[in-house]
Amino acid sequence: MKNKILVSLITIAGLTACNDDFNDQFNIVYNVNDVKSMVYTLDPSDYGSIADNENNVFIATGKDPAGLTYVKALADVKKNKYFTSEAPAEEYIPAFLDAKYPNADVGSKFVVTFNQYEAPSAYMTDFANISEYTLAADDYKTVWGTSVNASFLSPLSLQKLPTILKSKVTGAQDGDMVVVNYAYSEVEPSTGGTQGVVYDKISDVIANTSGASYTVKGNVIATYGRGFLINDGTASILVYLNAASNYYVGDVVSVSGTTSSYSKLMQFPATSEVKLLERKTTFAYPTSSQLLAGAELDNYMTSPSVKYIRIQGTLTISGSYYNIVVDGATRKGSISYPVAGVVDAALNGKVVDVTGYAIGGSSTYVNIMATSVVEAGQTSDITPVGVVALSAAGAYTVSGVVAATYAKGFLVTDGTGNILVYLNKAHDYVVGDIVNVSGTTSKYANLMQFPATSVVTKGAHVTFTNPAPRTLAATDMEAYLTATYCGNVSYTGTLSISGSYYNVTIDGTTAVQGSLSYPITGVVDPALNGKKVLVTGYAIGVSSGKYLNTMVTSIVEAPAARSFASTSRVAVTVAPNKSELYVYSSSQWKKYTNSDVLLGVITPEVYSSLGSNTIATPENVVPTFLQNTYPYVVDGEKAVAIYKDKSKNYIAKEYTFNKYWSLTPDYLPVTLTFAKDESGISANMSTYVDETFLGDEGDFKAYNVTLGSLSYVWINTAAYGWKASAFLNNTNNVSDSYLVSPSINLLKATSPIMTFDEAHKYLNGAQPTQYLSVLVSKNFTGDPAACTWDVLPVAVWSDGSTWDFVNVGEIDLSAYKGSRINIAFRYTSDASAAATWEVKNLKVIEKDSAN
Repeated sequence: MKNKILVSLITIAGLTACNDDFNDQFNIVYNVNDVKSMVYTLDPSDYGSIADNENNVFIATGKDPAGLTYVKALADVKKNKYFTSEAPAEEYIPAFLDAKYPNADVGSKFVVTFNQYEAPSAYMTDFANISEYTLAADDYKTVWGTSVNASFLSPLSLQKLPTILKSKVTGAQDGDMVVVNYAYSEVEPSTGGTQGVVYDKISDVIANTSGASYTVKGNVIATYGRGFLINDGTASILVYLNAASNYYVGDVVSVSGTTSSYSKLMQFPATSEVKLLERKTTFAYPTSSQLLAGAELDNYMTSPSVKYIRIQGTLTISGSYYNIVVDGATRKGSISYPVAGVVDAALNGKVVDVTGYAIGGSSTYVNIMATSVVEAGQTSDITPVGVVALSAAGAYTVSGVVAATYAKGFLVTDGTGNILVYLNKAHDYVVGDIVNVSGTTSKYANLMQFPATSVVTKGAHVTFTNPAPRTLAATDMEAYLTATYCGNVSYTGTLSISGSYYNVTIDGTTAVQGSLSYPITGVVDPALNGKKVLVTGYAIGVSSGKYLNTMVTSIVEAPAARSFASTSRVAVTVAPNKSELYVYSSSQWKKYTNSDVLLGVITPEVYSSLGSNTIATPENVVPTFLQNTYPYVVDGEKAVAIYKDKSKNYIAKEYTFNKYWSLTPDYLPVTLTFAKDESGISANMSTYVDETFLGDEGDFKAYNVTLGSLSYVWINTAAYGWKASAFLNNTNNVSDSYLVSPSINLLKATSPIMTFDEAHKYLNGAQPTQYLSVLVSKNFTGDPAACTWDVLPVAVWSDGSTWDFVNVGEIDLSAYKGSRINIAFRYTSDASAAATWEVKNLKVIEKDSAN
């Protein structure tokens, strides 16, 4: 598609080294009409041509006779293959184009893509001063005392690291960092249990509102889409994972981390270490709840705590928001991150009873981890999946989302647990289908399941993401034989295919094998037979006392390169096998975390495998290490690798994942348009974007956050430009979709403005701003939910009664000059309204050129 993002005006009039106008030489006048329209991407050799161009050297020397800044910057273009602020592309590309296209006439345009230097990510400044500390024998004695003889750390003892660092790494200043190397085992010392571990009481943890490092043990009593609640008999606390949870009601877990306050309650953050210790055989929610009506709901936030409550009010569903308006209350109830299928969309607009755990709130809302949502005065025949999974055989109905499938059935989850629906036949259910399942459960392979006689009703389809799998080593798989659960797992072994049998032999054990249960055709490549593979899928029980049955979701060949991932170690050892990065802040050492980037600290095992204490060829080592450390990342994800270079100094380098990990380049591709007029070739400073959108997408891209049963929201048309609608099959569908521009370069802008034409209908009396918005971001990287958006004010909207387009007027973008930005048109809809919105004739220009 055309890209018309343009910047500043520099001409090369009078600087051309030659003149190919042979008409003047012979005083012959021809009607030459060589008006070019070229799209060109600079190749590596072009940067050398640009740097060596005599006209460009003349320009640089004129600004910098000493040659210390601009002349050097121009020379560096040849070496680095990118432009900088000292060597701007808009100054030096015109001479290159003039030499390359000497016969181009006035009116010619050149759309040129080139490399532009990009300053390092802001977080890279964090890694300025990194030292190293390796735990010694006396450090392990400090951790375990005299009761346990162990020369390693375990998940439950990691909280002691800050104390060790404070005593051993002295003279630290705020911002200093240390790579801590230590021996680590997933298995607790002595018997492999928790001997020698002293757990903190959750009641003490939540009483410390300043936050500190703790290790607690408790039962998972409730779940939602981003974590779970645990209770140890003294109190309850939220473990906020900020991702789908692989822990379910009935699990007994330990949690280690540094607590913080959110919604006026203490919680464990996403950086906490969680370990599954055991699984209960039964589970039930509390039999009674406290009704919070009217003022009682408002008063909850005067002294908030985790408590089991019930509220009654009108449910409003808008995108991913589930709010309950309670009569007599100024605060609303807010159902936090429900898993798909937990809240029936048909309840939207109805008076409902919501039962669940209150988990704090704000001046406006009381947040609820819902366990039940039913129409007021009604009872539901739905039982949570996690309860059914831990109940005796009987007749049940569950509602949830399909999390995984195989050739003879599927797995359904509502976040509280998972249960197999064994259909014993081919089917058309896919991941993301909302289903109701009714039947009489029975136990098979040591787990409860719904049999083939069950009645399955399919509802809407949603986007569903499985939780991160639990990596199983040989000892973990052996433990599964006697402590069976249904969860997302991964393991590595050698695949053997024999007829319809797909078994995986695990290194280090003969007691257990992986067994791929009824894989769907095409999931397992026959060429993997006999090879070492990485299996990901749901563990669904044990057969013949030996086979870990797996509903496989992915199977790929395991990396051929050596594995750097640490494994569980039972033996006592002082050899370090794990490294973490800690930062000194406010007089204490804390594990370094940053929500904007992943972190990969090269471990001692990697150095040992190389036979060196430095990384001489990071391009060969770091990508493999990151692949093994983060095997499930998506394109665009970034990670900072910490390692010792050839000089034995710790350095930090940023890597980006695009099909594979590679060093983040120092530049980004930028596209500018150059035009030739009577003065020569120049970049245009007056226009940054000029798109009609009439049959031309303008390089804008739709990013769908919520589609429901829709296939798309935005579509480009020749007659109306970009058009959005979520009305399908005579239904207003719930949706949330962003139409995002390519990067717009306002680095040299002075008074930028934006304008466009829009038309809309079918808002059913609502204001446009309730569902339609225009946004701008300075940090968009491909995920609209992971960046900061500012709402741009739209002064004029069409009246919504006709299809007549109106111009929205000038939208001031001066707050973003000096930046690269992305513009987005955000469309949302719900059961009340699913408008049709049309957008065309977008311009981002300098204000002086508006007329």
